[in-house]
Amino acid sequence: MGVLGFVLLASATGGGASHVRATDGDPVFSPDGRTIAFVHAGSTPSIMLIGVDGRHRRTLVANVDASGLVWSPDGSALAYSVSDNDIWRVDVATGAANQLTHDGPGSDWQPSWSPAGTTIAYVKFERCFRCTGIWLMNADGSNQHEIAANNGRRPIFSPASASELALSFTQARVIDLDGRTLVQGSVGSSSTVWSPRGTYVAYTTNGLWVENVETKQPRRISRLVGERPAWSPDGKVIAGYSKRELALVRARDGSHFKLLPNSKVAAGMPSWGFGTVAYVHQGYCGIDLAREDGTHIRRLTRAC
Repeated sequence: MGVLGFVLLASATGGGASHVRATDGDPVFSPDGRTIAFVHAGSTPSIMLIGVDGRHRRTLVANVDASGLVWSPDGSALAYSVSDNDIWRVDVATGAANQLTHDGPGSDWQPSWSPAGTTIAYVKFERCFRCTGIWLMNADGSNQHEIAANNGRRPIFSPASASELALSFTQARVIDLDGRTLVQGSVGSSSTVWSPRGTYVAYTTNGLWVENVETKQPRRISRLVGERPAWSPDGKVIAGYSKRELALVRARDGSHFKLLPNSKVAAGMPSWGFGTVAYVHQGYCGIDLAREDGTHIRRLTRAC
């Protein structure tokens, strides 16, 4: 569901009409850490860009209920799903948007780019209610094909390999491009993400766990972080969902647990730049930024 699905309707004064409350969500840092893409919902939902200094805010794609924004590795394009229906690609310089999949309502979502930007992995609903498969396509939308019918979610390419995908909500935590399981998971696991060098995966199931992909040795580093982990680019910190707020812990041992006030992780994953994490303000009222140690919190956008 895109941010528009969370928009609240309120009665307007006079005439009994209604208006749409504005919200911001799904913040995603560009690869160079200078720009954040996000979804603005309101009377005119759109994908927007803004500099980390709060300047140069602009609409990239207007009149679109988008979710799952993800930058291409070179920062030249964004892939996204529209109302969780089909996957699109937009050129950041020109704003030209192209539809990549054409499978109808509720079909294709959660795109992920390969490290070289030549391939996109995504999720397709198929076969039965809530059943999914993992699919691949070329970055231009050609050569669409399924590689795993395992009900996985959120495929993410390893930053170190174009032949490995981390998955969430399935018993196959890491697979290759032939759909073979490389790291076994569990159905109870939720979000799985890679470490910056692709040596480890972090995942949540009754706490936050880290597992070496080669040795298959997992260890729980925190009982307090339970959803939506995101690993900082320097590998030192993992952000995640705890008690309905964003928490930061050291990736090494789960120490220095810190909750960020007035945060809401539900509208998209937290996203890391270089030493900075972006996340959604409580009430979907804007995008906030904080340093890696949880200090110097500031508002980047204000929607409500």
